[in-house]
Amino acid sequence: MKIKLALNATSILTPKTGIGKYTYHLAQEFLCSEEIDVTFFYGSTWSKDLADKPVKGLSAFKKLVKAVVPSSYALNRGFQSIKFRRLRDKTIDVYHDPNYLLFPFVGKKVITVHDLSFVRHPDAHPAIRVKAMEKYFPSSLKQADAIITDSSFSKQELLDCYDVNPSKVFSIHLGVEDKFSPRTGAECSDCMKKYNLQYRKYILVVGTLEPRKNLGLVLKAYQKLPGAVRREYPLVIVGMKGWGTPEIEEEMKPLERQQQLKLLGYVPEQDLPALYAAAKLFVYPSLYEGFGLPPLEAMASGVPVITSDQASLPEVVGKAGVQVAPNDVDGLMQEMKKILSQEECWHAMYEAGLVQAGKFSWKQCADETIAVYRKVLGY
Repeated sequence: MKIKLALNATSILTPKTGIGKYTYHLAQEFLCSEEIDVTFFYGSTWSKDLADKPVKGLSAFKKLVKAVVPSSYALNRGFQSIKFRRLRDKTIDVYHDPNYLLFPFVGKKVITVHDLSFVRHPDAHPAIRVKAMEKYFPSSLKQADAIITDSSFSKQELLDCYDVNPSKVFSIHLGVEDKFSPRTGAECSDCMKKYNLQYRKYILVVGTLEPRKNLGLVLKAYQKLPGAVRREYPLVIVGMKGWGTPEIEEEMKPLERQQQLKLLGYVPEQDLPALYAAAKLFVYPSLYEGFGLPPLEAMASGVPVITSDQASLPEVVGKAGVQVAPNDVDGLMQEMKKILSQEECWHAMYEAGLVQAGKFSWKQCADETIAVYRKVLGY
């Protein structure tokens, strides 16, 4: 018997960050599954079709509304709640919201809690986001018949911070796409020309520019590398501007002027595999992650990874990646220097990363998620 699923897919309409990627890949797997009949909610409309690209201008429009309309979040959520109810007359077995917060629904409900950074690091979020989570999240936890977390770390965080029955919390790791794989210089040549980069001659950072990503540590450590190393391996940063970045942007300017840093901003999804695979090293010293897809994508691409020893990141990279304290500038600099200069070390991390990445797949993530649906439905 197919499970009739309602999936809130609003997060894939804007340029996809972590939650958008999670939702999109789950949706893809569900469409291929013989166990699921999925209908997608897009904020104002319902569809059986999966949106395959962001809605042009939506992200900029949302920012404008937030800037000029008081209580815009509450208004938007109220509007979406009304539109969501349009499906109530139809038979739905399970409603899954992959973005923390549930809309009112009379049937079985599942949410995904990716992390609790708004609790542990509220200063790393805009105040309006923290207030919204404080207002709506506790009631979502109470209403949910099952709660999915991205990692064992996030599950324990949830149990530590909220009065939740452990039996309804399920840790399910995210996956990595097959398109993230090692590539030759020839396979990356078009992308290298597009961004004026050289194959395996740069250090890559991927992630939204916001305080939680700890980009300041990378900049400080990079500036301590010998000048010859910096000239050979510029720092390449891929990611949209988040909030609270003026200080980071100021710190970037001298490196940009010396052509030792390239800020690419948001890049099309189709360019990411080559940008990963052509990097010499990937650095991701985030302060707090519920999972951390970029290090996994980098390892799958055959790129050595340095990440922080915090939150879920050790769970993701295992022994294949180097872990440093999130405030250890000298430690990060020394590890970067070692991997860039010692080919034997680089190759060992290359091989270990591929093995570690092979433990994660979106199909497995979807299969385990479907098992949660069946559990709440009692079959």
